[in-house]
Amino acid sequence: MADYPLTQLGTTQFEHMTQALLAAVVGALKVKVYGAGRDGGRELTTQAPFELGDGSTWGGYTVAQAKFIARTNTPDTNAAWLKRQIRSELRDWCDPKKNRRPKPDNLLFITNAVLSAVPGHGVDAVQEVFAEFPQLDLKNTAVWHYDHVCRLLDQHPSVRHAYAGLLTTGDVLTQLHRFLTGEALDVGESMRVHAAKELVAEQWLKLGSVGNAPNERLRLGQVGVDLQATVGMPVPFKTPTNRDNKTFNAGTVEVARYLLEMGDAVLRPSLSKHGGSHSHHVRVEPHLVLVGGPGQGKTTLGQLVCQAYRAALVDDLASLGPAAEVVTTLQQHLRAGDLPTPAMKRWPLRLELSKYADVLGGSPETSLLRHIATLISDRAAENITASQVKTWLQSWPWFLVLDGFDEVAAPQVREAMIDRINDFLIDAVHADADLLIVATTRPQGYNAEFDESNYKHLFLKDLSSVQAADFASKLAGVRLADDPDTQRNVIDRVKEAAEDPLTARLMRTPLQVTIMSLLLENRPRVPQDRYGLFAAYYHTIYSREMAKTTPTARLLENHQATVDEVHEQVAIRLQVAAEGRKADAALPGADVEAITMRILLREQVDEREAHRLAGRIAQAAANRLVLLVPKHLDDVGFDVRSLQEFMAARAITSDRDDDETVVQRLRVTALSSHWRNTWLLAAGRIAAGRRRLIDRVLALIDETPGAASYLDRYVRASAYLALDLLDDRFAAPSPRVDQLLLDKGIRCLEVPPTRAVGPAAASLQRASVILGSLATAVISEAAKNALAAGPPQQITALLTLLWWSAGTGGLATLGRQRASDLPTVLGENQSEALEFHFVRTSAVEQDTTVTIRRSNLDEYLKPGPGNSGLSAEDEVSLTQLLDELRACSVEEFGSERVAIVPDPPTINPEVVDAALSRAPVADYLAARMLALTPQQWGVASAIAEICRRWIQQRRVGQLLQI
Repeated sequence: MADYPLTQLGTTQFEHMTQALLAAVVGALKVKVYGAGRDGGRELTTQAPFELGDGSTWGGYTVAQAKFIARTNTPDTNAAWLKRQIRSELRDWCDPKKNRRPKPDNLLFITNAVLSAVPGHGVDAVQEVFAEFPQLDLKNTAVWHYDHVCRLLDQHPSVRHAYAGLLTTGDVLTQLHRFLTGEALDVGESMRVHAAKELVAEQWLKLGSVGNAPNERLRLGQVGVDLQATVGMPVPFKTPTNRDNKTFNAGTVEVARYLLEMGDAVLRPSLSKHGGSHSHHVRVEPHLVLVGGPGQGKTTLGQLVCQAYRAALVDDLASLGPAAEVVTTLQQHLRAGDLPTPAMKRWPLRLELSKYADVLGGSPETSLLRHIATLISDRAAENITASQVKTWLQSWPWFLVLDGFDEVAAPQVREAMIDRINDFLIDAVHADADLLIVATTRPQGYNAEFDESNYKHLFLKDLSSVQAADFASKLAGVRLADDPDTQRNVIDRVKEAAEDPLTARLMRTPLQVTIMSLLLENRPRVPQDRYGLFAAYYHTIYSREMAKTTPTARLLENHQATVDEVHEQVAIRLQVAAEGRKADAALPGADVEAITMRILLREQVDEREAHRLAGRIAQAAANRLVLLVPKHLDDVGFDVRSLQEFMAARAITSDRDDDETVVQRLRVTALSSHWRNTWLLAAGRIAAGRRRLIDRVLALIDETPGAASYLDRYVRASAYLALDLLDDRFAAPSPRVDQLLLDKGIRCLEVPPTRAVGPAAASLQRASVILGSLATAVISEAAKNALAAGPPQQITALLTLLWWSAGTGGLATLGRQRASDLPTVLGENQSEALEFHFVRTSAVEQDTTVTIRRSNLDEYLKPGPGNSGLSAEDEVSLTQLLDELRACSVEEFGSERVAIVPDPPTINPEVVDAALSRAPVADYLAARMLALTPQQWGVASAIAEICRRWIQQRRVGQLLQI
């Protein structure tokens, strides 16, 4: 027998638990439960006879209702409160205006209030209320109070286990004995110790330790902040489930708070099987994807929420040494940051997908459960098996962060990873797991691999000037707590930078604000471009390392050029390796030594001296060498991916190389999503130090591989590169460069709609704000021209206008004016087709009678017998591609026979690469697309999406020749 902390459930979860408990008593198939909102005085109803638990049996129509008290008082006070609650409900049952029908035969009230067992008091006193309403003619009445509910939880372990994470308090190890038995108990104790170890290991902000003494490192809890995000994938039109939602208007949430509040719900699939309230409150998308750009805080947010759960799970483990102090300080910081303490004690795990990708590269069938077991075993005193992990998944609620999907660049590994994650979800459903997954990714190269039916998407927002200044003030307050004068100077300088448009644009992300805050400790102003900001940061950290009284300091001072190049060469090798099957960013120490040897010998250093210096530099890297840090047993890498990309950008644009070599490197990497941040930093370095090449960079947009091909007419991949350069303020301030980039960027409106429409629309909207009214007029004119062109460009323009309509400014006004009524613009038939195509819902599945033909994508592209004009080798590649496309269905919709593609085209990337790398095959495909009718814009859209992904995911690093 146990006492359970029912109060911490909260109103909603207490109601859900009472529904589950009564369903367990009566029989789940014999009850009807009701959702949140107006329930007519009912949480649950049943017509089935059942035993009440005191020996009596109820028959007839039974109505049950939960009454939750947020703060319990004395038993007498609780009884008075409950009497008022019940009396109010009984009046409503008697009030004809309330029209509660049918009248119940039996009424049951379930409460968490503690009532006295003394005769004439407590339960007896509450029962007297029913006698005040004889007109209800109730056959039976009962009140299940706190003690009765606890006894029922003892008797029904399935309900108790479902709410275990909410019903544990105090010594969780003791509670584990209460909730778990057998193998689950043994595993649970190991998992909790694992959480304590992770709590200590992940307490530091990664960037905060660079350049500082060990005792100056920043704790994540001290400076970790909540960030805002918009909710939902862009579906900016009415949908089959909400036909009044004609414009996209996603809400804004505080991410960490949102995750913690979601995690307080019980998410077991079994609680949604029988309809009613459980179906109502369980999300359509039970998991989340957090999308954000470089340095925007995705990993830190996942780390912060995991820490909050770890602290909640181990907060009584004073015997675990360092964990106790971390728990105390972390909880203080979370309270100061107004973040809620998790009520549900989920077991958290943050899994770096780059490491899992390396496992899948060699063994594609390795399950996620097996990989998790390996990771836990590495920190445990005993070996943990995949079977034990599955037992734990079945027994206890989880919070799982799948961090860094964007770092998995190889298409084949990505595909295998999504397959293994989907397998894991099947295992979780089969185990009735209470599971909340959060995956993180950059938007570049993300193609919604995490299915929107299973994952709700959150898109991180840029920091506002006020938010950036507040974050910088918080950093300064922690770093400079003992130096109030410097602290005040930094805060003033940050506020000044926020008022300057050129530096304010560098304050969009937490990473950039952190770097800026550190730089302003020793200088009055910061650089006005992103590359310059990273370069100044590296110089500052290098100077701090040289100033230390360590053996490495003299080495850094005497061999700075060599150390610089070592960083660059390690970074470029890691960046190239990540394109293949080596996603985890680390390089063996022996490789670092070999790189250093080559650099020294090239500079004609004596071979014996080169060996000595190379060994010392490699040894320094194994401990810390400016930005290089130890990663594994004998590997080194970069703690922060953006710093690796910064150093890779320096390697691409090395001063040792001539202009043509640099331009060629930029040409081959220009369209790759994996290289995009590196490419933009490299372009920034050119704008700062090789201004003679600015026009060459602009010309590259039209010289990128495939830019002159017929197929590019349907992709315009270079247009998105131009928009990214414009977003990054390449060569600013330069109105000439801005105009050229805008002219190239608006060509994104000339192509069939793909998943790139949303990001492109957002870039154009930002450009209109930054560049002013003339740019707004140019963008508006381009959108109007595309709107008048007919499908598929018309569809792209409409989606863009709908994106704009949710914002502010001139483009938002245009969006609301021109795209407020899709049927008027497109016609009813085309509007419905647009809905089905982009919501990825089959018209056939919607029982519509207007679909007149169902076929496959390959039928629109294959030639007649002997009419392809291709060589035998090209014919083989085309045939293989068409075979892949056969798996993608097409529906000709409505009287106009509009072709829609309700399923996203996911096909073998190797087959696509083999086919489209052949110019004749690409030209053939372009010719077939040119022959499509306007009604077949869905086919053009699907093929454009396939081509866009192929261009973004192609391996290009091996062409750099560095």
